[in-house]
Formats: sequence, C-alpha cells, structure tokens
Amino acid sequence: MERVIATVMTPCVGLASLSVRARPQGPVLEVRVAAIASDVTTRSIWAPVLAAATRQEEAGEPWIVGVMNGGETQDSEGSTLRFKQAKARMKRDRRRRTNSGRRIPPSPGAACAAPASTDELPDIDAWRHEVRAPATPAAAAPTTHGAPPPARAAAPVSPNPPAKTTTPLTSPSPAPGTCLSGLCKKSRRDGLVPAIRTKIGKGFLSMNLYADFGYAFGPQGRHRYYDYITKQIVEDIGRRDFTSYPLYVNQFALSYAYLQSQYEIVDKLRVRLAVHTGHIVESLYNEEPRSLQFIREAAIYYFFVPRLAVEAGIFPSYFGAELALMKENLHATRAYIADFSPDYEAGVRLHYHFRKDMALRFMVINGWQEIRDANGRKGFGFVWSVNRPGKIVGDWNMYWGNEAPRGLAPVFRHYQNLYYRIWLGKRWLTLPMLDFIVQKNNTTGRHDFVVSPAISLRLAITQRVGVAARYDYLYNKADIVPELKTGTENGWQSHSVTGTLEYLPLPQLTFRVEGRYGTNKDAVFRDGNNARVREDYYGIISASFHF
Repeated sequence: MERVIATVMTPCVGLASLSVRARPQGPVLEVRVAAIASDVTTRSIWAPVLAAATRQEEAGEPWIVGVMNGGETQDSEGSTLRFKQAKARMKRDRRRRTNSGRRIPPSPGAACAAPASTDELPDIDAWRHEVRAPATPAAAAPTTHGAPPPARAAAPVSPNPPAKTTTPLTSPSPAPGTCLSGLCKKSRRDGLVPAIRTKIGKGFLSMNLYADFGYAFGPQGRHRYYDYITKQIVEDIGRRDFTSYPLYVNQFALSYAYLQSQYEIVDKLRVRLAVHTGHIVESLYNEEPRSLQFIREAAIYYFFVPRLAVEAGIFPSYFGAELALMKENLHATRAYIADFSPDYEAGVRLHYHFRKDMALRFMVINGWQEIRDANGRKGFGFVWSVNRPGKIVGDWNMYWGNEAPRGLAPVFRHYQNLYYRIWLGKRWLTLPMLDFIVQKNNTTGRHDFVVSPAISLRLAITQRVGVAARYDYLYNKADIVPELKTGTENGWQSHSVTGTLEYLPLPQLTFRVEGRYGTNKDAVFRDGNNARVREDYYGIISASFHF
C-alpha cells in the first residue's frame, strides 16, 4: 500500500512527489522526481533527505519530512512554514560555512549543479520542517480518559493526557496534556514516544508508565461511617466523602498509577494491556469483581482501512472532560460530576475518521461504567471527536442505556457530555464543559435530570509555568448519580471553585499546588468534629509523571 503525502515544487528539482510505501520491514519514505530534473539535480537536493530517511528506517523510525509546495513547507498535518524563512536559513548557513572556509555554491542556480563534494549539498535543516512518524487517524481527545490522555484514554500525557493526536506507537487518544495545559503546538509533541520500545516483526512493542502522587490538606478527622467501597461500617481518619481523589486528607496518597504494554502494526493492528492501582481505582472500581478491578485496559484495535477501525475489550471511556490521568487535565483534581461520569467501559467500539481532524465513534457496551454486565441489558454510545491541536480539541458524547437492576422495570438513562479545549492565542486556553442526564422515574412516572456546567481557564505565564481556575455547578436533586446520593431533601446542589498553580520542568513531569472550595445546599460534608456541614475545602500538592 502506498500513501502520497504531497506533490511538491522545489527550486531546482521541479515537480516531485513524496509518499510512504508499505514494505515488510515497515513504512518507508520515498521521494520521486516527476518533472525535468536530472539525476544530478535529484541527488543534490534530496540526497540529504533520503540519507536521513534511510538511517531512520534502519532504526525503526521512518520519517515524514516537510517539503516545499507553492512557497510553503507542509507536513502531513498541514502545518506551514514560509519559504522565505527556509531561504533565510539557507543564506545564514552559507555565510556560516563561508566564514569557516567551506566551499559553497556561489548562487542558488549553482546549487542545482552537480556537487563537487558533500560540503556543497544544501542544508537539510532548511528544507526539513519537522521529524514525525507517519500518523494514523487519531481520536480527539487522552489519551492513555492516551495515552495518553488518554481515551478517556489517555492523553495523556502529560497532563495530561488521559486522556482523551498520536504517533503510530500510541493509540487514538485525546490531545496530550502539554498542549492541554496551554503550551504551544510544538511542545505537545515532546514526550509522546514511549520511553521503552522495540521493533518486533512488522510492528512495535512499547511500554508506558504513569503515576500521580500527592499530599492533601483538609479538615476531616476521625469518624465512623458506612463505606460504599468495602460495604461495611468502618472507623477511619481523614476520609473524604463524595470523591475519588483526594480520598483522604492529611496524608500522602497515590492518586493513580498504571503500567501499559502495547504492540502495534501501523494502520493495521493494535493490542494493549494495562494494569492500574491507586485511590481512584479503589473508589471507582469497587462494584467490579476483584479479578477485574486492576485491569485498566485489555483491548484489540483492528483497522479495516486507515479510516475505519473496530475496537473490542475493556478500555478507558471517552465520556467526561476530565480524565483519571490528572496530568492530562488542567487541574490536580476533578469537578464533582467528572469524578463519577463513566471512566471505563467494556464492549465494542467502531471508529470512523471521516476527516483528518474529525472522527465518529459508535459503541455497544455492557452499561454505565460496567465491566461485568449487571443487568444483562447493553448500553449504546456515540462520540463526535474534533482534534485540531492549537485551535480546538473535544468530544460530544451520548449514551443510552437501561440502568435498572436485574429483574426490575426498565429505568432508561440518556446522558450527554460536551467539552472543548479552545486555544485563545498562545497563552490562553479555555475548557467549557457540560454534562446532562435524564432518567425515567418509575415511581412518579416522570423524568428526573442532572445538569452540570463547568468552565476552566488557563494562562501560560511561561513555557513551564501556568495558572488555572475552574468553576463547576452540579444539580442532582433526584440523586440519580449513585456516588453523589445524599438522602437529603434537596439532594446534591453544589457550587465549587478551584485554583491551580502548575510547573512543568519537563514534558513528562508536572508539579501542582491547588486549592478548592465548595458548598452544597444541604449539609452533606464532614468537618473535623465529624459534624455535617455545607462547606467543603482542601489544598493539595501533587507530582505526576508519564513516559
């Protein structure tokens, strides 16, 4: 199979085509002259490019190289670099070599002649826009909710993700967290390639590791309560209610960690297995059988054609704006609704990339955040993903399912979730979010609903330092969300604000200091004396890494 990347016009070569040809040992970049250029001309212009591509092929990392086209340099993602910038770099390079005593062509026309030595070859850096492996269609959006973020998968990563665009060595996932954190488009490519990888047969075997560790400060002390995780009355210190993280305060804690292994044949097959642990797993997977609680992902992803693929198994969910991979998010913790919208699912998903920057996904799954099917009735989902890094990245998610326990009358639930990361220039990033649930109430015969709008705003102070703020509101009066069931007259009706200071010394490493304050209409939180209060607050210091 061959994919033509671009038809190009070079100053000396004339018309040429740049394509990737599939070979048994992997995809190989080829440049073919299709016009009047002589063999000498071809060697003088493209020899450095072909030599570099050959070296990368031998290393198992084929290149796509930006090329001249109508006065612009283009790569497979459509980014551009003006020809005059490349020309200026070539002039600077010629002056530098002249000053150092090296021979150079006396004029641009002479550059088209046969080179007398390798010193006369044009500067390859003036022609190359960037080095990237041929991209597979990617999902918008983490992601290991990709790897990241990653899916909710994971962008991952750093943060953040996720999760939920990727190289062939990662799965379709949300845009990486460096970009989500508001940094430039170039930076978001840093750290995407797995740190551990090797070529086996026609594909690549790689490994990823993620961990998020922190210390939270809060008023909670010793109290006795019914623990929905262990299903027992327990006495504990520092336990917080209605959250997956921080689950405890005034102690060091592991929010989330996972180890992932993946084998991928580009545009053909991807097999992934990942295991995880941490307080988020403890909180969100408590209804699953013990043997399945530590499975983050066990899935196969098969391409019928590059634009159409099917995925089956256990995998992170696309639902929700904020992932379990906190590094992929704009904050160290999540909004109330994001904690308990589906983080994972099991079933079959069909992916159709109808445009380079858009995809449709259809799914049949076991149910609302279920690995084991609890009632024998399947749920259905739809996702429309937009992935334009540096402009807009996000998903429109929908779910339909019967959430009644086995043997009872159907309880139909419909869920919609929209979120879009929107870049406002180079420094500002905004993330509006909306969650909406409507569910049949068999007792009253009416439909109850949940609505939760939220918005985050991030400012990149420098390339490594940023600040972010979030406001979220949640109306759940009918106690539809099980983890937020209060049993009080007004149910759950909360307002919350969050402030975050972020430092990224490396794309793979993120430090955050964060504070949060929230109120609920009824007294549902606990203070240091174990009394019910309307206010909830905490501070947290966290560190997360992903490679």
